[in-house]
Amino acid sequence: MHRQAGWTLIELILVMTVIGVLGALAAPALGHAIARQRVLGAGNEFVGALHYARTAAVSAGARVIVCPSSDGARCAPDTRWDGGWLIAVDRDRDDQPDAAPLLRGGGDVSLRILSTRGRTRLAFRPSGGAAGSNVTFTLCQAGRADTARQLVMSNSGRLRNATANPATAAACAAL
Repeated sequence: MHRQAGWTLIELILVMTVIGVLGALAAPALGHAIARQRVLGAGNEFVGALHYARTAAVSAGARVIVCPSSDGARCAPDTRWDGGWLIAVDRDRDDQPDAAPLLRGGGDVSLRILSTRGRTRLAFRPSGGAAGSNVTFTLCQAGRADTARQLVMSNSGRLRNATANPATAAACAAL
C-alpha cells in the first residue's frame, strides 16, 4: 500500500498555535531588550562624545564646553539633553560656542537624557579636568523606567556607570 507524505490540517493548526503562543510570550521580552539596547547605544554615543570633548580641550589647549542645544548652534540653559547637544570651544568663557560646534548629537524623541539639577553644561579645561562640572546623567526610554541607566562624571573628568535609583528612573521615564 502506498502512503502519501504530508501533514494533516489538524497538525498544521497545532503547530501554528504553538508558534503563536511562543511568539506572544517572547514579544514583551524582545521589546524590553530593544528598549534597553537603544538606551545603551545612546549612552555609549554620549560617553564617546564626552571623551571627545575632553580630548579636544587637551589638544586645542582651550576650554571646551558640552551643553544641551535644541538648535545645534547655541547652548540652552536646560538640564534636558535629549533634544540635542553640542561640543564647542569656548575661549571667552561665556558658556556659548565661539565658532561652529565641533560635534552635534542627540535629538531622539523617544530617549531621555537628564543632567543633575543646575548642571546645564560641562566645561573641560586644557588639562582635561572638568572642575566644577561634576554631574550625573540619567538616560532612559520615554515611559520605560526599567531602561534607566546613569553616567557620573567627576571633577577630574572621569566617567563611570551607575545604577539609577527607582525614583530617578521613574522621573526620567515620566518626562
